[in-house]
Amino acid sequence: MPPARRHFRLPFPYAVVYIDKPDHVWVIAISPFKRSPGYWSERLG
Repeated sequence: MPPARRHFRLPFPYAVVYIDKPDHVWVIAISPFKRSPGYWSERLG
């Protein structure tokens, strides 16, 4: 499985965690900046 990537840009207060595949993009989490980093990581298991 390819590594998960993050995208974030202000003023949008969220980070989007995703896996980019040749035929689609799989969104794993949309994480608010105020949450602790990596709280969503168990979803990859």
